[in-house]
Amino acid sequence: MSVQKGGPTHWLTGWHLYFAVIAACLALSLLWTLPVWLAPNHLIGLPGDPVSNAWNAAWVPFALTHGLSPYQSAYLNAPSGINNMWPAPTMLYIILVWPLTMLISPTLGYNAIMVLALTGTGAAAFALMIRFTHRRWLAAWASGLFTFGPYEASEVAGGHPDLAAVGSLLLLALLTHELFISRNWKPRSVGLCIAALLLVQMVTSEEVLASAAIMAAIGTAIALLIQRKLDRDVVPYVCSSLKWAAVALPPMLAFFTFQWLAPGALHGQNASPSVYSAPLITYFIPGPSQQLSLPWTSSITQYVWGPKEELSSYLGVAVIVTLILGLRRLRAPMLRWLLAMLVVSAVLTLGPAVRLKGGVSLPAPEALLAMLPLVGNILPIRLGVYVDLFSVLAMVLVLDKVSWVSWVRYSAASVVALTWVPSIPAPAISIPVPSAFTRQSPVLFTEPHAPDVVLLLPYVANGATDAAMLWQAADHFRFRVPEGYWVRLTIHQPGNAYGPAATEFTSSLVMVATSGHVPAMNRRLRSSALAYLRSHDVGAIVLGPSVRRAQLERFVDGVLRARPHYINGVAIWRVN
Repeated sequence: MSVQKGGPTHWLTGWHLYFAVIAACLALSLLWTLPVWLAPNHLIGLPGDPVSNAWNAAWVPFALTHGLSPYQSAYLNAPSGINNMWPAPTMLYIILVWPLTMLISPTLGYNAIMVLALTGTGAAAFALMIRFTHRRWLAAWASGLFTFGPYEASEVAGGHPDLAAVGSLLLLALLTHELFISRNWKPRSVGLCIAALLLVQMVTSEEVLASAAIMAAIGTAIALLIQRKLDRDVVPYVCSSLKWAAVALPPMLAFFTFQWLAPGALHGQNASPSVYSAPLITYFIPGPSQQLSLPWTSSITQYVWGPKEELSSYLGVAVIVTLILGLRRLRAPMLRWLLAMLVVSAVLTLGPAVRLKGGVSLPAPEALLAMLPLVGNILPIRLGVYVDLFSVLAMVLVLDKVSWVSWVRYSAASVVALTWVPSIPAPAISIPVPSAFTRQSPVLFTEPHAPDVVLLLPYVANGATDAAMLWQAADHFRFRVPEGYWVRLTIHQPGNAYGPAATEFTSSLVMVATSGHVPAMNRRLRSSALAYLRSHDVGAIVLGPSVRRAQLERFVDGVLRARPHYINGVAIWRVN
């Protein structure tokens, strides 16, 4: 399965070419997310996960400069604290934007992380695509197609920088090509690069790392079926390279041991694979992350997928027709391997069962893989990264190798690109930070009477009301909170997997914040509320901006039988 390389000389070569690619990816990423840079307090993505990732962008620098673990925190869910390992902070990207986060705001830090994730993914995609074609425009087209394709667009909308930052995954694919096909580099260089990329991916997204291992095993088996025999020097070269890659094993084992044995270790799934799996029809109609999505397509995807943002399974008729026509004209082993991997990836994204009309479901191959260790924790829809990757690589081979006239080649590339254009601009949410939590305002509480634990309202729970979590980060963690939005997985998981377990008092707070209904204050509810405040060592309650602010204030007045005082637009109650 050889791939031809090389081509005519060009003034833009070597590192100059990659600097130009990085600059172009950065420019396109900034242009796509332009609204967040023009308006303050805007986060890239839809409501939910962007706030928790912005919180992580501030928490990691704070933890590292105060001798704390970035993977555990006592500043949420006080006094118990949380295990912050799933999903773990995107460590490398957080460190890169550290100055922006600490000097300006967690909001800016998070947005910068998302742009870096897209830029790194685009540059890595180009490095991979250029191996499959000598046409630079085709490599650039393919890298742009992947970087702003259905998978990346859906993860950006979800506010998941850990899943959007797949540059290291693409470079691992490049090194896999080097291992089994090119073999131009020294084994030591290949092995050490693999080790470095594995470590980067480990501290970016373990879920992507686990899925990469699965797809590598499947890909090796399919390659052996297609090729039937290996070149004589493949096995010694691969073994020599992997020997050097083994230097990554000790830190990876230490990392995973800490994760599995640390206090509050996480076990189980944060969502059902049957829920986050791709309905078959979504491969043919644009999802909510495509600009081409129309009212009738939105109605279909809403019906079969529901109000979720991670729908990344769209391929489109143009892509499918291009690949079928290409396969008829080009029987290269590499193309057959890519198409086989595309089919496997697409089938796996269907989840453990294919749902049919009338509630009937049929077992799918993914159900067998789910029996393997850790595989069951991977949400099937997130395997869409491989659907995009293999389809784009296959289209590169087809458009490069098939002897079509130029206008047919350019037309096919244009039609495919138009169907994959993401929704413009990228989705964003506005989370204003009250001036009371910024550097420009006096502190909320003066020493030595500053409370250690503060209940922030609207109460942070389940991602529905999570703005106050960002206020704590903007205030540089001068207090802890008994709430939060994080993944809470245990062997026996009561209720929702996100945030603290509900109590009568906190459920009432969420109800008031979301519906405006203030429950009647009686002795039982007031006793429950006061017991909660005592058990969580709450020293003060702070109410910030909210559409239900008047109702929340009336509810807290009833609990404490006291009126608040006001500082810079926030209401404060002291708890005795």
